[in-house]
Amino acid sequence: MRNSSSSTTGLIGVGILLIVLGAINHFVVKANPVAHTSTILGIVGLLAAIAGGAMMMRGSNKA
Repeated sequence: MRNSSSSTTGLIGVGILLIVLGAINHFVVKANPVAHTSTILGIVGLLAAIAGGAMMMRGSNKA
């Protein structure tokens, strides 16, 4: 039996961390080594959080 709750929780955590880093970069630091750095961080973080949430919901149906 595979325990995927830690990986899904980690994926959601990484997603939230990327969203927060993107917001801090946009409003405070304003460092843009690549065009639209904050937007890229926010979108990747949002996708990671959604993927982790979907995996968590899908895993709870099997229990």
